[in-house]
Amino acid sequence: MLTPSRRAAYVLAGLVASGIALPSFALAAIALRQSDCEIRANRFKAVHPHTDPLDFMKSGFFYFGSTLPPHPPPPYRDPQSGITFHVGGDGRRITAVDAQARLLWVRDPFVDRNMCPYRDAHPSIVWIGAPGGDFGWRHIGPFKPTPDGQADLMIVKALMREMAPGYTRAMGYPRPGDRFIGVTFTSSQHGYVNIRNGDYYDMGQN
Repeated sequence: MLTPSRRAAYVLAGLVASGIALPSFALAAIALRQSDCEIRANRFKAVHPHTDPLDFMKSGFFYFGSTLPPHPPPPYRDPQSGITFHVGGDGRRITAVDAQARLLWVRDPFVDRNMCPYRDAHPSIVWIGAPGGDFGWRHIGPFKPTPDGQADLMIVKALMREMAPGYTRAMGYPRPGDRFIGVTFTSSQHGYVNIRNGDYYDMGQN
């Protein structure tokens, strides 16, 4: 398994080998810990800088552009449990701390689920919040969030009954009564994080 530093070096080696000059802000935007798909996709783009979107898809990747340094959102506190969720400076790691300031877990959804770049070469978390908050997207006209309890029930039902069984089985089935927070990346990729253990369920992208 590649260490975080070797993952970053692997990607950078592909870029440098392609003769691409990287400014300091670009270096700051590259996540040190990356998913395998993220490494392969960025290496493919580095080696084929002028490849069109169709060729990207033929190679098993979505087309994506450049990236910017992460700007983590403010912490989110779950009102029922008192747990606070912090997004790290890398825009990837989520840390859960309970009301007594005890560390519960630290997870990296993008790497844990081996997610691939989409729109953004290195997507980072731009929003974290209530499960019924519609992933922080703006709406034209009034928007009324779904109450947390109702949203949690809907999420469990969708994961257990309505989504592809193979997908949910691979992600790990939630338990009855599990609760969630919503997460959105700069790439528009979004999903839910299980408050109990940090498991991430990818819900798609726009």
